[in-house]
Amino acid sequence: GKGCAVVASEVKDLSRLTSEATESITTRIAAVQTSSRDVTSSISEITKVIEHLHDISQSISLALHEN
Repeated sequence: GKGCAVVASEVKDLSRLTSEATESITTRIAAVQTSSRDVTSSISEITKVIEHLHDISQSISLALHEN
């Protein structure tokens, strides 16, 4: 009687909490994935700038050695 109803209520509560936790984890994973993509994009842009600076440095070095 009552014992079964209590257990059923607890199972229902645990199920709800599990669902909420799963949703929260899913949201957090999505945020981490978005941040990772943003970081990857930023690193790519920084790499391009460094390569450009390297090219400029090489040009300056060649110009100095020609004179």
